[in-house]
Amino acid sequence: MGECRGKTLVSAVMIQVRGDCDLDESDSNAVSTENVNLGIFPKRKDAQQAELLLERLQEVGEAQAEGPSRFLSSLWERLPQNNFLKVTAVALLQPPSSPRLQEEDLQLGSPRTSGEGSQELLHWLLGKSEIMAAFCRNLPPQLLTLVARRHPALSRVYLSLLTDWGRHLHYDLQKGIWVGAEAQDVPWEELYDKFQSLCQAPSPLKDEVITALESCKAQDGDFEVPGLSIWTDLLLALRSGA
Repeated sequence: MGECRGKTLVSAVMIQVRGDCDLDESDSNAVSTENVNLGIFPKRKDAQQAELLLERLQEVGEAQAEGPSRFLSSLWERLPQNNFLKVTAVALLQPPSSPRLQEEDLQLGSPRTSGEGSQELLHWLLGKSEIMAAFCRNLPPQLLTLVARRHPALSRVYLSLLTDWGRHLHYDLQKGIWVGAEAQDVPWEELYDKFQSLCQAPSPLKDEVITALESCKAQDGDFEVPGLSIWTDLLLALRSGA
């Protein structure tokens, strides 16, 4: 019975969580002022899909302790992944239902409260390193910054991924730019855009990002000359707005 119900819930979400993720200003009345200020206009259907996802997570969580994780993994395997990532981000931006759900208190592996879809979703995402990497790589920088502001546990993983991606780049003397050795490496432009968006966020997120960059720069030799350390060049570019 429980397995059949789980399949039904998966099917219901699969029917809803579809379509493209184009930005549409005609739906801006459904977006918070915070999102409008960052130029993000998710369609109304994104919010509806996010609400449906959270409702289903609550239902499967009440039915079975391990249900939410299996349910989300099934959706990841069966839905268009980029759209699912977008809906996941929108779901994580939904207002918490009570003060005790403040996400800064959430740590990976901590006890989960049954029925709290947003907490279950964040717990699952943080526990899936490959999916978390895809989440941070494929979503727009401004949307990632919003989610990072809401969920400090996620922002720490996001920042760790960014610094790891930066360490894979090397300076090409002939081209005068930072490049990756492999095709899948994050290019300089993308890395800069993500850091720039984070640095435009209010404190404490902005301060944490700058501190992390300065720490990486110090560990790299604390160079001030461009082309020797990617962290030096990122800080110089961020400060100049280039």
